[in-house]
Amino acid sequence: MGSDHTPSYPQGEGPHLGFHFENFWLQQRGFVEAVWARWAEAAASPPRAFRAVDTWHHCALLARQLMQGWGSNLGAALRNHKEAILQEIRSLDLEADRVGLLADACSHRYALETSIMEIYKGEETLWRQRSRQN
Repeated sequence: MGSDHTPSYPQGEGPHLGFHFENFWLQQRGFVEAVWARWAEAAASPPRAFRAVDTWHHCALLARQLMQGWGSNLGAALRNHKEAILQEIRSLDLEADRVGLLADACSHRYALETSIMEIYKGEETLWRQRSRQN
């Protein structure tokens, strides 16, 4: 007779699945909706289940897989977006040093600064959470 329990290991021992839920994801547009949709999809097509816990494990597995992919894709997208914003700010700064900026360009630069600050706040939340985990 087998056990339906997943073994838990002390940190740093045993298999490492590499999954950590990041609170930062909750701030991202579409994340909660995507998780709910994946959960509903999994619940609508459960595996051959003997108990309700089997269905729950199936739903949790598929939701975790979605979140892992979400985290990887989000990280890459944010890095690219951040670099594009910083490059545009540098370009506007060079233009400002050469000939000055029109009011529209100044407003755009400040909007870019606001965007980059939001990204930095999100990164700070992420690293603060990670520092508590280790």
